[in-house]
Amino acid sequence: MELTQKQIDIIKHTVGLDRTPKQPKGFYRNRFSASVNHTDYPLLKSLVELGLMEHSKPQEMFGGDMMFYLTIDGLRLAKTYSL
Repeated sequence: MELTQKQIDIIKHTVGLDRTPKQPKGFYRNRFSASVNHTDYPLLKSLVELGLMEHSKPQEMFGGDMMFYLTIDGLRLAKTYSL
């Protein structure tokens, strides 16, 4: 499966691999909050279609954003970016 660099960046951000040196090493979360108006929404949906992410329904407590999560396959792939 070939992903764009932007899709890879989203995967890394979802689990916290794009952190600054002061943040913990490794995965420390599995979430990406976005609404349908978010600039990354089409890329997030493409990762859902590839089976690498799932998402919740819009959440009122998050201002209508959906929470996107990596699936087991997405987490396995993310692990390859953390090496």
